Amino acid sequence: MKNLLKLIVFLFFGVMNFVYAGEYASEEIPNHLRFEENADEKKDAQLIQDFPELKKFLYQPPKAPIYIGVGVSPLGIMGSKLFTGINLFQAHYISSFWDVEIFSATVGQARSNKNFANSNHFFARTSPKIIVMNIFQTGTVSVGPVAGLEFVSFPKIPVKKRQPDTNQITPDFEDLTSSGYFYGFMVSETFILAKDRRFKMNQTIFKQSYDVKKTERGWIFDYQDSSIALTDNQKEIQADTVFMLEFAYLF
Repeated sequence: MKNLLKLIVFLFFGVMNFVYAGEYASEEIPNHLRFEENADEKKDAQLIQDFPELKKFLYQPPKAPIYIGVGVSPLGIMGSKLFTGINLFQAHYISSFWDVEIFSATVGQARSNKNFANSNHFFARTSPKIIVMNIFQTGTVSVGPVAGLEFVSFPKIPVKKRQPDTNQITPDFEDLTSSGYFYGFMVSETFILAKDRRFKMNQTIFKQSYDVKKTERGWIFDYQDSSIALTDNQKEIQADTVFMLEFAYLF
């Protein structure tokens, strides 16, 4: 009963608002007069209108030090493979002391001279950095740790998953996929392009931790091609040290 009363009250006020809005819209009031009572609030003071060059001396509230952006990673070295990627989104907090990459999401591909080792990657990371010096009048250099989560897949390596204790095995082959945390170090150079625009370069080195032998729950990967389990081939797909060069535009 209580919920029914709430519904009736909600519908009543909804209908009344709709009726009032319809009556107001039907009044023959010129559009330019509908909000004339607030017109003064949108205008500059008469002095500024007479002398517009004075407007640059008015106090302007500081811009919030939060920037968002996109970027590219044209060159990366992932063990013996070459990596290229696109940064889909990044958010930064930048002050006179801090240069914090709050969140960043990157997708890319790593290419090997062995076709089966080609891989797709997704990185989500954060990096709190301290500004250590100024360069070229409008630029800064910042350094700090980087950490995040990586998802990797190998489209050319079909596997089944096997539970070692019960010997239960998945029925179909699927692409080898894995995930793991990574950690490392980042150096960034940030340059002012305009009042609220920034150009950023990152040099990042980090260590991967994903596993190509078993899942996080302990299931073992059984490769369709057993030769991939050989030591030399495992080196092509296992976690390694990564270096990435990145360029980003922030606004």
